[in-house]
Formats: sequence, C-alpha cells, structure tokens
Amino acid sequence: MVTPYETGDNNDSQSDDTARWGEKLLERYEALHTTVLNNLPNLWDALEFALSVKTILNIRDCTLPFAGIILGPPSSLKTVVIELFKGRQNVYHTHNFSAKSLVSHLSGLSEEKLRKIDMLPRIKNKFFITPELAPLFSAKDDDLLQQLAIMTSVLDGHGFSNDTGAQGHRGYDEDIMFTWLGAAVDIPYKVHKHLSTLGPKLYFYRLEKIENDDEYYYVQKDDDFGNKVQNISQALSEYIDYFETNPCIAFELENELPKIPLDNTKDEEFAHRYIIKLGKLLAPLRAVVPTWETRDTQGSDYAYTMAIVEDPSRAITSLRNLAKAHALSKGRNYIKVEDVPMLIQVVLSTCSIERATIFDILIANNGVLKTSQIVDYLNTTKPTALRTMTELKATSLVDMYDVDPGEYNSEKEIRLKPEFEWFLSEKFRELRRCKEKLPPRKDTLDNILYTKSHYKGENSLHLEKEGFPYPFPCGGKNSLHQNITTFACNYCDFESSIRYDYDKHTVIKHPNKAGYPDRNGRTG
Repeated sequence: MVTPYETGDNNDSQSDDTARWGEKLLERYEALHTTVLNNLPNLWDALEFALSVKTILNIRDCTLPFAGIILGPPSSLKTVVIELFKGRQNVYHTHNFSAKSLVSHLSGLSEEKLRKIDMLPRIKNKFFITPELAPLFSAKDDDLLQQLAIMTSVLDGHGFSNDTGAQGHRGYDEDIMFTWLGAAVDIPYKVHKHLSTLGPKLYFYRLEKIENDDEYYYVQKDDDFGNKVQNISQALSEYIDYFETNPCIAFELENELPKIPLDNTKDEEFAHRYIIKLGKLLAPLRAVVPTWETRDTQGSDYAYTMAIVEDPSRAITSLRNLAKAHALSKGRNYIKVEDVPMLIQVVLSTCSIERATIFDILIANNGVLKTSQIVDYLNTTKPTALRTMTELKATSLVDMYDVDPGEYNSEKEIRLKPEFEWFLSEKFRELRRCKEKLPPRKDTLDNILYTKSHYKGENSLHLEKEGFPYPFPCGGKNSLHQNITTFACNYCDFESSIRYDYDKHTVIKHPNKAGYPDRNGRTG
C-alpha cells in the first residue's frame, strides 16, 4: 500500500489538508443533495443510503462485507439510484446472477478457464450492484435456501469454497471484501425465515410510500425525466471525483481502491451507545418464531418453540461501519450522533413490515398494547394479532399478560421489556425525526404544537385566519400580562407548559414527524 504521506511530510500539514478536504467534500455533498431535491426529491433517501454502503469500501482496515437492499414499491426510484453507479470505477454491475456463479463448477472446463468466469474474484474490493433481486427472492424454497447459504458464507468476508462431483474442491480461501447494494419490492416471509437459521447478514432500507396529489402530477407533465437523472448523475460524478482526492488515501495495489483512515478517538460516545441499543433491538425484531394455535386446550391461544435470536455483536459492528461510512461520505473521519438516524431506518426496515408496524404502534402507545388495539391499528383479525403478540414475547422483546386474569377469552396485553425503554424516550423520537435530507418546509398544522387550553383574552389571535383551526394565545389589548398555556403534540406524547409575556406569541415548530404514528395510529 502506498500512502502520500509516507514520504515524510509534516503531520500538521496533513491534518490541515484533511480538514480542507472534509470541508470541500461536504460542500459537494450538499450540492448533490440540492441537485437531487431540485430534480427528483424522492430519490434522496435511497441515494444517501447507497453512498454510505459504497463508502464502507473506503474505510481503511474495514474487512467485513456489507449487503444493503433497498425496499420500495414499483416506480419508487430505487432502481434509478442503483443505475446511477453503473459504469463507475470499482463498481461491478449485473442485472441478474446466481449465487452458484460466484464459484463455478461447470464440467469440461479447465481450472484456468473457470477462474476467468468465477464472479467472486471479480467483485473483490468492488461495489456490487444488482438493480432487481426479485428472481433471487422468489426462487423455490430449496433453491432459495441454497442461494442464501452461499451468499451468507461469502458475506463473512473470508472467501468461499465448496465441493461438487464435476470439479471436486474449488474456491477462494482468502479475505474478499466487497459491499453489495440491491433492490426489491419487499422481502417474502420465507426469506426472513431462512436468514434466521443461516445467520442474518442482509440489511434492508425500506422507502416511505409517497402519495402525491393531482396537482403534483400536473406540474410534472412537461418535465424531462432523463434530463433530471443526468443532472443528478453529473453532481454525483463531481462528488465522487473529489472524494478520491483525500490527502490520506492509501491505494490497494491490486485495483487502486482508495482507503481512508478514520480517527476513532474523535467519535461521539453517545453515537456508539445508540448504535449498541439499535443492534440489541435488531436481534429480537428479525428473529423468526414458529407458532401454532392451541385454542380449546389448557394452554394459551398460541404456543411457540424457542426463538433463534442472534447475538447482537455482528449487527453492532455492521451498523457501526455504516455509521462510519455515512460520516466519511460527508467529509468527517469520525462518527457523530447525526449519523444515527439513517441506522434507525435500517434497523426498522430489517424485519418484516408487519413486525416493524407493530413496533411503531407499541412505541406510540408508550410501550403498552392490547389485542384490540392491534386489531384496530392493523385492520386484522384477533387470531393474527394474538400470534404476532406471541411472536414478540418469544423473542424477549415484550412481556405478555392477561388484562383480566381468570376471565374467559380475556384480552391480552404486551409491554416493552425494561431493557428496551430507551426507545420510548424523547431522544429516540428526536433522532428518528431528524432527517437532515428533507428540504425546509412551511409551517403547517402538521408541524406545530397546538394549544390544548387557550387564553380567552381580548384580541386573542386565531390561527384559523391563516388556515389553522386551533386558536393561539396572545395578550389582551395593549396589556402586559403573563399566561401559562399547555401545549400537546398530535404526533407524540410531548407536552409542555410555556409562559407568554408582553403580548408575545410564538408558533413552536415540531420536528419533522417522518412517518411517526399519531395518537390514532395514523402516519403523516
């Protein structure tokens, strides 16, 4: 490996150059962000995630591969994001592949020819992109299990070898680092089931469903989609080109993949502590639990076998690497709390959508949910709700109780276990709502705190004059007075008493709710 500063340059000069590089890269990152918002704003979430997955490759001494899959409905731009990286340096692109193609065992070919067609050495130190994974995930159970078994072995980062009757023992017993970005509409339950037994090494990023009104589509009628994509591609090229000018870069001699050191001593402690909490949450969230009905027996309505819950250490390492990459993509060589919000989205996407929804509702209800609430929120049946509650209990995420013990057909209640209480905190809600990628938005009824009780003084200001139905307190005519008003938020449990003096009035902005369920279970 060759480093520019191994020739004896002054360390202070290196530090100054690195700081300037970080500032300039952040400028290009923000320029890319602005370009996306001005052209295809709904594309930014997926692009930010893709950049972070790609940048894991550039972290010096990081040898653990990372596989990230973007989930979203058709036409949600997930494929566009992946295609933006096609043809770039250190990128390996394919529309379709078989896990067996990583190490081929075709009969009749020499070892030399097989090594030329093996895919595994070709993705080494590459950003491996596959825009459509539906064929892989929709395979028959036996084929799917075999494919996932190969991929999870490769994702250990230590190569892969196997034996067949055609070619005997073949493979690559060496460290092979790569990152993988794919896309799919969603992940079938059988994939989660197989991954839980093989070792869950795939991470997902579920895009929020965007519903636009007629006016939005009318305004877009004359837009040139291809031109918008080209604008974004140009900004991305400028960003990537400058990224590779980092003064601390060392190059892998094999393919000149730029590697950049990070300064772990500057990491924010709370960022690491939050990542640990997220890794420990992910383990029960994506554990698969076999359940079966036991109605009309002496037991509860549903029984279950012991859940296979992963040790969180590997997930914590993978999430930490993703946070480091997010920081590095913005020109920082250390992680901060601001790198955590994207990880929250990843963790809550890396499980079935049903379980993620239940967890959302559980958090919105202060960690307590009854069977009837799940039935109402999910518009499902009581047996399905009971089975879901039993699964969460089996993973040790919640405790389950009878609401009225001793009564026939008593309603059940689940409560979040004490070790996960941080997810009920205002800090978690703040981090989850903290989406720096969203553009500024005007004050609307959805992002202000409304008055729960109102001052009735003369000349009270009513927000309904501005399109808001709730009256807002202000002082009486030309008077000096003090008034205590209690505010409550429609999208979380925050309440605060605020004192108003000297005829002042204030609209308090609510942090972006980012899909957080309100008190009625609805999301904005």
